Amino acid sequence: MGSLTAISSAPKGNVNLPLVGNVPARGFTTGQLAQMISERLKYGYVREPHVSVEVEAYRPFFILGEVTTSGQYPYVANMTAETAIAIAGGFSPRADKSKMQLSRNMPGQQIKGDVPLSYPLRPGDTIVVKERWFYPSDVVPSEGGGPNLRCRPEGWIVRLRGR
Repeated sequence: MGSLTAISSAPKGNVNLPLVGNVPARGFTTGQLAQMISERLKYGYVREPHVSVEVEAYRPFFILGEVTTSGQYPYVANMTAETAIAIAGGFSPRADKSKMQLSRNMPGQQIKGDVPLSYPLRPGDTIVVKERWFYPSDVVPSEGGGPNLRCRPEGWIVRLRGR
């Protein structure tokens, strides 16, 4: 039976292991990484290496904007934007609940875009929940002659009065 070793990856996504040296880990699954390490151990070190790789801790994710408690939180495997919002205490009353903005660092570039609640997150992602605005299509006639603004998600009605 072999030993258990906890090794942290370097910022560039490599792990440095005894006997085999630097192994690229970024972009590979745990199974693929185990296979690469196993192949390197076969050449002159171990006849039949049995390697398994597990992720002990992920980089955190960040959530900003219209949530109860914005900040940095530990990433949980298989999480979605909706899970991240729940971890941050839910939406604030002014939140636009229809979509969030995602920022993700990919090798050599940063991508940004609007995503639905069901979108899967990755470690290091930043989610920004935008503020909801009143839209011109929400103006409806009122009984008193002035416009009412109807905020669709909660059905609030705000009467505007001029002086």
